Amino acid sequence: MQTRFGNFTLGILLLLGFVLINGTSANDVFQEMQRKSHAAVDSVTTDSSLDMIPAPQKLKAKIDHIQNVIALQKKYDLIIDVIIVLTLFNILAIYFYFRTKRRDANFLRDIINALNYPLFVYSMENKKIKLANFSAEKDFYGRNTYSQIHQEHLAEAEKWLAKLVETHKPIIREIVQFGKHGNVKHYQIHLHPLFNRKGTIEYLVEYWVDVTIQKQAVERVMRSKEALKQSKEEFEKVINSIPDALYSALINKSGKIIDSYYSPVVEKITGYPPSFFDGDKNAWANIVHPEDLPKLRKRNAQAIIERQEETRNEYRIIHKNGEIRYIRSSVTFNYLENGLIRADGILMDVTEMKKAEIELMKVQKLESIGVLAGGIAHDFNNILTAILGNISLARLMGKENSKVEARLNEAEKACLRAKDLTQQLLTFSKGGAPVKKATSLGNLLKEAATFLLRGSNVKPQFDFSDSLWLAEADEGQLSQVINNLVINAKQAMPAGGILHIRAYNYYHDGHADLPLEKGRYVCFSVQDAGVGIEEKFLARIFDPYFTTKKTGSGLGLAVTYSIIKKHKGHIAVRSKLGEGTTFTVYLPALEKAAVVNDKQEKSVETLQGRVLLMDDEELILEVGSEMLASLGLSVTTAKDGEEAIRLYRQGLEKKTRFDVVVLDLTVPGGKGGQETLKELKQIDPRVKAIVSSGYSTDPIMAEFDKYGFAACVSKPYRIEEMADALRKILNHNSIENN
Repeated sequence: MQTRFGNFTLGILLLLGFVLINGTSANDVFQEMQRKSHAAVDSVTTDSSLDMIPAPQKLKAKIDHIQNVIALQKKYDLIIDVIIVLTLFNILAIYFYFRTKRRDANFLRDIINALNYPLFVYSMENKKIKLANFSAEKDFYGRNTYSQIHQEHLAEAEKWLAKLVETHKPIIREIVQFGKHGNVKHYQIHLHPLFNRKGTIEYLVEYWVDVTIQKQAVERVMRSKEALKQSKEEFEKVINSIPDALYSALINKSGKIIDSYYSPVVEKITGYPPSFFDGDKNAWANIVHPEDLPKLRKRNAQAIIERQEETRNEYRIIHKNGEIRYIRSSVTFNYLENGLIRADGILMDVTEMKKAEIELMKVQKLESIGVLAGGIAHDFNNILTAILGNISLARLMGKENSKVEARLNEAEKACLRAKDLTQQLLTFSKGGAPVKKATSLGNLLKEAATFLLRGSNVKPQFDFSDSLWLAEADEGQLSQVINNLVINAKQAMPAGGILHIRAYNYYHDGHADLPLEKGRYVCFSVQDAGVGIEEKFLARIFDPYFTTKKTGSGLGLAVTYSIIKKHKGHIAVRSKLGEGTTFTVYLPALEKAAVVNDKQEKSVETLQGRVLLMDDEELILEVGSEMLASLGLSVTTAKDGEEAIRLYRQGLEKKTRFDVVVLDLTVPGGKGGQETLKELKQIDPRVKAIVSSGYSTDPIMAEFDKYGFAACVSKPYRIEEMADALRKILNHNSIENN
């Protein structure tokens, strides 16, 4: 994963290094190339030694030189295209990898809580309970540690734990406890270690199995065969009430089974009735998994040779329907005087319990991956901030060279695409309220659809109303919605066709049957001509994990629905088999008319004022200060909150108060933006601050004004975005001062 991110970052840095390695700006590089090119041509023209060369040869020399320059430019274009493709491929691969993981968490919780056995997970560091199912909370209410759970037999339990730590192997023990009314209860306690990557035990899984009924049944089985026949009907009733299968076998000296009995429950476990095992006394061996059979036979033979009284095994069997089931057996041996051996045992189907153990490990890995994903997204946004900032500066310096500016524009688009994908990763893994702002829906629709359908047999056809209103939306989350709908439409038309995408203004007066408040909405629809959706599935398409595709995760439309609801909008669907599907999205519109500006052509006005920039990343401080300085601002930088507070206090003392403070929200091991602003407001209640963070899903970014900030800028940001936020604050300060 980190290697993929490394490839992306290396590609972008190579691009910037190529542009900036020979000078302070891309413009300088290309001007130097042009100067050398003209010098070479002039040398050919003016060299007196070439006066005797015919004119056609002189012309050929010039043409060859020009062709070399054109070939070099094509190589530069190819490098940019390769970087863009690799960037998108790596980010999409990571995004889809994490998207398929999230659904496992809820599934594990359901499995664990469905178990009728108490189950605990302890931390080996402090022996405290980290996880317990419903049955455990009910039977051991108020107990929070390993010692408290085993307080009635603590000394013995400590020995179990010591042996487990020493051998690193599971421990199974049986205990006898007296119930509230003096009744005897038999429990089988299972202790299983969970290891971390270093090979040390990090967690301990424990579950209690009430084997009281099984013990009583085994005692009945151990009676004589004549007594068993006389009480068969009564015995069968008891046996049928036990969830585990009981068996009794008579074994000769050579280890061959000469007689056996299996309770009716064996059919639930194996799929075969008890009569199946009567015909062939060794039929049980035929259903044991071939990989486990040799080990099982070896253990049983060793137990008989050593005349052990009991043995316990765990192995797999193949169910009649072909499924693999996990069996845990407990067998007691009675060595008879005639040399025969009677084996009485219990067969427990622990398949679900085994799955729960596996899923528990998956969830722990998923939680670790979630933390890792958030950290990677944050760090990656910091890197993108530096890259995007340098590109913005290079664009300002290379305005006179259209070719350089075009290449930088493409690089900037690639960075912005990467920004959207990291935003989607954060939104899916952590959720979070949308960071809403004025958004041009038409631009987003065109960019997303054109990019996703490029090279496919599906062509987009756009139909946008004039003077389309601005949507109040989170661009990153809305891009995710558009991507999901366009990808679904593309997959629904394997034979190709036209994808109709419309955008229009809509005023909801409350009469239409829509779950929306009265007001202005900007709408868009995605209409395909694909296979359509069956009517019985329409009501479920937004359910998590529901999908009719063989390779689908069932999360795309569920995430889409969640995002639209968070925007206080609505999504509707119409479909007919064989004709296609139309998704329509309603989003709240701003009260002002749309103003569509080309982001790449937007000019940056000069500003005046003093800015304090705080960030723990040295690269961001360097690039950010240059960006702010290019806007005409006086910039002072700070590495953390403590330094920012000190510099701000010094400014007040020297009568050189900062007009704006830009604060990084998260500073590892230091004081972040929120804590810093609280102290700054105590020093100066009039302080104006902008919050900036790579964690764009943080609640502070969504509702920055509630936390005392005047504006927010999500990383990575372009110089235009930072300039807009600064301009609003500086203009407001100017009005207040006047």
